[in-house]
Amino acid sequence: MDQIRLFVEKTTNPITEKSIELFDGADGLVIDPALVSPNEVANISTSMIILRAEDPDINQAWSEHDDVVWTTDCGLTESARLCDEFSGLTWVPRLDIKKSARRYDFSNVSHGEGFKVYAPDTTTIRGYRVTDGDSDSSLEEALTKASRLGFKRLWLHALDAQSAGSGFDLDMLERARRWFSGDIWLSGGATTVKHFENLATEGGVEAVIVTEDLVQKYDCSTLSTVLKCQVSEIPIKFMA
Repeated sequence: MDQIRLFVEKTTNPITEKSIELFDGADGLVIDPALVSPNEVANISTSMIILRAEDPDINQAWSEHDDVVWTTDCGLTESARLCDEFSGLTWVPRLDIKKSARRYDFSNVSHGEGFKVYAPDTTTIRGYRVTDGDSDSSLEEALTKASRLGFKRLWLHALDAQSAGSGFDLDMLERARRWFSGDIWLSGGATTVKHFENLATEGGVEAVIVTEDLVQKYDCSTLSTVLKCQVSEIPIKFMA
């Protein structure tokens, strides 16, 4: 099983010496290029910088760095256009995913005296919907489209898991693996080390993306060790 990489999304500004120490052990750093300059991350020892941005023309200081990854929330079609326009850059679409709202309707089957039953639409049970730019589609439709457009990597953010804080959405991940053969970055839901242990056992992702708040509680080295070594008993180090 491939080792899972740990990416941390920086949500505060600026980067300080304490920030640099906090990110030690992370494999990548997700940042807003409008808030952080290339010079500010020069001393952070991560193997990958991921930018939450959609316009290299605005972020000229970063567009000159061909060793960073650009990720967008603008949908698969627009992301594909950016790939074509800025072909020298690496692009990863970010998709928000949530469980389908359960829908009810009258069934087509009459019972007894010809009455129809008000029943749940089975297509909405345990299904997932994806926000793809301005449109909404099923998980299968979105991932099939991503493959058709030639994407080899996707960032999937589980909105319901993020709200619940009870672990990564492994059911959604298992479904995503059926329809997308490329690399998956997963985010949303992790709040304890146990959640990382569960994901390490499940596998199926290239990387997980966690918030800066979480690594202030558990340091990056601890979380990274859980993901990479999959050791059953790992000492948990809390940040002071």
